[in-house]
Amino acid sequence: MDHKKHYVICFCLSLVFCLAILSQAKAETLNVTYSNFPPFTGGKLINGHVDDIGLMLEIYNAVLPKLGFSINYLQLPPARIVKLMENGTKVDLYLCGDHSLGKRPFYAFGPAFLSLSINLLQKTTLPVLDNPRTLQDTPILKQQGFSGLKRLLDPSNKFIEVPTKSIAGVLVTRHINYVLGFKDRLEILFTSRKDIPSYRYYKLKEFKAHLCLNKRIPNAQQMVQKIHDAIVTFQDTPDGRSLFEKYEYKGRFGSID
Repeated sequence: MDHKKHYVICFCLSLVFCLAILSQAKAETLNVTYSNFPPFTGGKLINGHVDDIGLMLEIYNAVLPKLGFSINYLQLPPARIVKLMENGTKVDLYLCGDHSLGKRPFYAFGPAFLSLSINLLQKTTLPVLDNPRTLQDTPILKQQGFSGLKRLLDPSNKFIEVPTKSIAGVLVTRHINYVLGFKDRLEILFTSRKDIPSYRYYKLKEFKAHLCLNKRIPNAQQMVQKIHDAIVTFQDTPDGRSLFEKYEYKGRFGSID
């Protein structure tokens, strides 16, 4: 082999190596934003990383890097997230409620992804309600944030708002007859304490959520569909089923239309 061919081969190999390095360096960083919402998200955020973070965030960890993304987690109150999304700042990937469809111009929405049931809980020692929406002038416990839930009941009720981690303890130590919230997450909280009183559930509304992706991401509409499809597929893999069991979640993603 003459020197010229040798230099050409070395140059080509170097070029391939450099392109590979550049492709890795160009991995898009997503600000994956969430609030504390067990069993889907939760845990303590430390320098952008969390332990025992919840079902959705563990799935993001498994799926997003395969789509070329690195992840930076932002844990924020729901009201703060909504404010940031008004201008498309910081928040790149979030689970948006169906009520926000057409109202967030900086984001592309995927198909219906997750269905949650909003319920009023009542102690079983009380008489059954004919219609929970007629309940008035009554103390009702709810998680801090998610203020829109209060609009599902009469405004004369007194809403007692506490952090998520405090709900189970409050139900044990205080005389609380009614709780307002998402059925899936309340059931998870209740399993953490054996001394919580028995409650019956009244369904107020079915709430659908969609993955929404910041349009700053190239081909955002196609990409949010890819993320949606990748998660829907992942849930039926052995690793996916293992995570569902870990977080005791009996529902499914993406099969709710």
